[in-house]
Parts: sequence; structure tokens; C-alpha cells
Amino acid sequence: MMKAMVGVKGMAIAMAIGGVSLGACGGAAGNGKGTKEDLGKAVVEALTKKDPAGLIGLYASIDLLMTACPEQAAARPKLEERRAKHEEKVKGVFTECAGKADWSKAKILEVKGGETKTKESKCPAVVELKDIDVLAEVDGKKFRVNLDDPLQVDGKLYLFDRFRCETDEGDGAKVEPPPGETMKPAEPPVEKPAEVKPAEPPKPAEAAPGDLPEECKTYLSSYEKCVAAAPEPAREPLTKALAQAKSAWAAVPDKAMLGQTCKTMLDQTKGALGQLCPGVFQ
Repeated sequence: MMKAMVGVKGMAIAMAIGGVSLGACGGAAGNGKGTKEDLGKAVVEALTKKDPAGLIGLYASIDLLMTACPEQAAARPKLEERRAKHEEKVKGVFTECAGKADWSKAKILEVKGGETKTKESKCPAVVELKDIDVLAEVDGKKFRVNLDDPLQVDGKLYLFDRFRCETDEGDGAKVEPPPGETMKPAEPPVEKPAEVKPAEPPKPAEAAPGDLPEECKTYLSSYEKCVAAAPEPAREPLTKALAQAKSAWAAVPDKAMLGQTCKTMLDQTKGALGQLCPGVFQ
């Protein structure tokens, strides 16, 4: 029975995930993989090279998440702070795991898990998956590398949460995160079906275009043109994401702070929606 465990849990991110892909990938987005087998192989390759940066590169970046879920723009500074802390913990756990065996001799026995979770989502651009377990054998010793709650964005898989390494030798240490430091997305509230149709909620406040920096105005103009040019099935999720982004911007007192965020979102969206809306993002 597996006894020794090395693990770490990362940062809190205020979004529920799962649903329709919008094509957010590339650049600083992280090295997404096409299958769970490819992801497992990449993790073992990083362990073989004793390269913690190689593992960190497999995580979904903040830019990727902000592009896929622009309504979370106001949360970016806090997420970046927590991601930095998370990376340091992951590097420590990874180094301990890499030192347990000569991973160049590793034989991957099985990669299992990674099924799509069925819970409701507030961010339709990202799909949350169940844990992926990479079962490997190194010099007769069995290992289970656990990839907690990976994500799927634009058909590619990314690490997102805890990284753990188990053996059957009983010689490992379990590293837990400080209270409240978890990368697991917030669970959406479960509501009982209402017997009487509730009144329509008030429309959330949106940032007035005149109050926004030029980068945000450019982003809005291009995004709205893309919505108009997109196929009918894609318009509803795109429109909803834009409305959520505007509401998030309205909550930022100093709109000048949004300039860099909007520039990054525009750069990422060019690649994410370029094929969906050709000629819109120049």
C-alpha cells in the first residue's frame, strides 16, 4: 500500500471552471499537452532532468486563465501573489521527489484519471478534470505521481493544483499548505429549485467606456466586433464573458490599473479567438 507522500497545495482562485473551449493557449500560457499520457510523460521527463522549471511550465499560467475568464481581471494581482508562493512550494516538493530515484530509468506503467468533472461552471472557457495518476516503476520501486485537478483549455491539458509523489517505502514527508492556500476553484453554491420564479436581479454595474484606459477601450471594441462576427452558438458564452469582465472592471476604483491587464488580455485573445473571428484582432 502506498504510504510515503510528498505533496503541496497552492493558491485560491475565485472561479468555478468547466465548459466550452475558446482557444486560449500559446505564448506565456504554459506548455499544454494534448493527452493525459503526454502530460504524464512530460512530468516524468522533468523529474528525469531534475528540472523544477520544467514542471512549473506545465501549469496553466495566470495570463491563460485571465484570457479564458476575463471576468476575473480584478483578481489578477492577488492571484499572481499566491501563484508565486505556490511555485516555491511545488519546487521544494518536486526536488524531494526527483531525489528519491533515478528517474531516467522510469517506466510508465499506466496513466489514469483525467475525466471531465460534471459540476456547474461560472467560467465556460475552462474545463476542470479529475485527478490524473501517473503510475511508474523505477528500479523495482513503485511510484504514483498525483496531479491534482488539472485543467483543459482549448483541448490541451495543464497542471493547476497540488503535485504529489508517493512510494511504497514509507520514507516520504507530506507537505500541506497554510490554511486557506488552495488552488482548488471555489465550489459554486448549490441552490434548491425555486417553486416561484424569483424577480430578475438588478443588472450589475459596468465600467463606463470613458473611464477606462485606452488599452481596455481597444480590447472592448475588438471583442465586441468578434462577438458580432462569431457563429451563433459561440455568441452567448462570449457575450456573457464580456459582461462579467465589465462588471469586474467596474469594481476597480483606479481604472488606470487595468491598462496592463487589458493589454495582456488583448494579446492573448488575438491567438485565442483569431480563427473564430478572422481579421478582427489586428
